[in-house]
Amino acid sequence: MRSRPDAPRRVPTRSCVACRSAREQRDLVRFVRTPAGTMTLDETGRLAGRGAYLCREPGCWTLAAERGALGRALAAPVPPALREVLLAGPATMTTDRGGARGQE
Repeated sequence: MRSRPDAPRRVPTRSCVACRSAREQRDLVRFVRTPAGTMTLDETGRLAGRGAYLCREPGCWTLAAERGALGRALAAPVPPALREVLLAGPATMTTDRGGARGQE
């Protein structure tokens, strides 16, 4: 069944792995475990691999580091360098992410 051309587009939502709140995807920060097995912050939101999301709240980043929520979501241990990024909080991001495709 086709959607009507004048129907509003559905806004994708994701859940923060620390606080479990559902938010619009563009309001969250994505972390990814790539097919090669490396784990990194995905500021573009477009890297290939298994993704997990965190709120932009510093408390969620600390909680994810201390309780291992990010490692569980990505099914891999968090490397020490990424753990340091989590403990430093969202202020360590180099850019203000543009959001979902077409939203830049």
